[in-house]
Amino acid sequence: MYIYHEFLVKANGLDEAAGRVERFLQLYELISYDRVVVLHQRCCRGWDGEFLPRIEAGMAENRRLVASLIQELQGVGMERITDLPGLPQGFESKTLHILAHILDGFFGPDSSFYNLVEDSHWVSPGLMGELRARPEDYWLVALEGRYSAEPQGFEAKSPRALRPMLG
Repeated sequence: MYIYHEFLVKANGLDEAAGRVERFLQLYELISYDRVVVLHQRCCRGWDGEFLPRIEAGMAENRRLVASLIQELQGVGMERITDLPGLPQGFESKTLHILAHILDGFFGPDSSFYNLVEDSHWVSPGLMGELRARPEDYWLVALEGRYSAEPQGFEAKSPRALRPMLG
């Protein structure tokens, strides 16, 4: 299964930009792809006409994901932060966990767009100004990651993952 992502990167050229994303994914502990394929024909530099619209589209997709996770939590009775102590462990708590990761700037398989410059799913107003002022310094790197079905990274460290080894 391949998952599509776009990364905002500051770099002098496409090879450097793609290399930074590949290194990030190799070192990142919360997700492990079996294979990463940079889609060179979908990558673009800051001065390309599609650059800012694609960033906006990626952030909009991330906002839709956040809204859908919130809606799922509301569907199980979570209306206020004071409802959190009653949140059932399982699907509901995993949904909250994913939402917290996105809001806290952790990259994950659900990240449509990721800002590697600021470690965020969004672009700050200051960086947006920089993208407009110095577009030659920035790249949007498109890639597909093949996600393993086996527990990797954070999931492999959960207490449930240790249960078979405990006997």
